Amino acid sequence: MKPKPFRIEPTFVPRIWGARSLAPLYPEKSNLPEPIGEAWLTGVDCKVASGPFAGKALGEAWREMPPEWRGTRFTAPGDFPILVKFIFPNDKLSIQVHPDDAYAGAHEQAAGGRGKTEMWHSLYAESEAGVLIGLDPKVDKESFIKAMENRTLEDLFVHWRVQPGDTFFVPAGTPHTIGPGMVLCEIQEYSDLTYRVYDYGRVDGKGIPRELHIKKALDVIQFGRPIGAKTSRIRLGSAKFQSGECWLIPAGMEKLALAPGGLLKVLRTYVPDMTALSARLKDAGCGFQEIEKTIFE
Repeated sequence: MKPKPFRIEPTFVPRIWGARSLAPLYPEKSNLPEPIGEAWLTGVDCKVASGPFAGKALGEAWREMPPEWRGTRFTAPGDFPILVKFIFPNDKLSIQVHPDDAYAGAHEQAAGGRGKTEMWHSLYAESEAGVLIGLDPKVDKESFIKAMENRTLEDLFVHWRVQPGDTFFVPAGTPHTIGPGMVLCEIQEYSDLTYRVYDYGRVDGKGIPRELHIKKALDVIQFGRPIGAKTSRIRLGSAKFQSGECWLIPAGMEKLALAPGGLLKVLRTYVPDMTALSARLKDAGCGFQEIEKTIFE
């Protein structure tokens, strides 16, 4: 079977903080009956829309495709390794934190046992758009708990203005939230483990507050960690495609050429070889501090 790219259909996930229009990425998704917060581009339940695996779920196609399509690091099928999604916030997300692999492996086997480190790339941002990533290094557990009780948690965070083209790295153990007025592309470990700390008093459609996970959040928050969330822009590197689409490029392909009909921006996501990536960034002239913001052990 000759390797060739294939398109993946997104799945749309309702969220209490989501938007009722996903235009211009998805112009057909306007005047929605419920707010959509996320478009999962590589969810295991997403349908393959073209190529030899058309009609199958991505997770099923991943297991069935020839090993050379998956690459030398994934010759055994296993789970699909990376989740890519668009985020459409029309309100603040909860203040939250994700566990690392060690904690998830010890305490969250029923949920897959995998932690969540993520990265956000801004596709669109209004002038006042912002995110909170990481605590002031002077904040300790006691002051954090007091701020929870006083509902002043935002005062403890590092505030980041968001502009189109900005990229933010959010390692596991870093508390964070996303504000409204932007569209982000999130690239993350394939995990949906989220520990909510504060949800701004919201309730769901039945009038019930969403669950908080205070104890687990306090277990995994890395108090005193230096903050370096915003990263520098680092430059890396036949079918018709449109805005918002997701394509899987098999590892066995020798060459892929893009022929845009106009201005084009492509986000390439992959699971890197950390040693090779570090060497590549050094060769490109990136300093140690910049590399440290991108590669996190």
